[in-house]
Amino acid sequence: HHTLWNMSDRGIPRSFRMMEGFGVHTFRLQNAAGETTLVKFHWKPKLGVHSLVWEEAQLAAGADPDFHRRDL
Repeated sequence: HHTLWNMSDRGIPRSFRMMEGFGVHTFRLQNAAGETTLVKFHWKPKLGVHSLVWEEAQLAAGADPDFHRRDL
């Protein structure tokens, strides 16, 4: 699943703010009454999913390799 994303047009996010994410583990959460439930986390960006095309990624990496970090 993850490999397919990396090899597709979704592989290079335009920004970390425009990237979907998910946890690979399932967590057990417990409320105050002691009841538990199993959960998985999925992150959906409010800005939508946007990716760079290969040519844009090459230009961005050469001109400013830290553009993702600075965007945060």
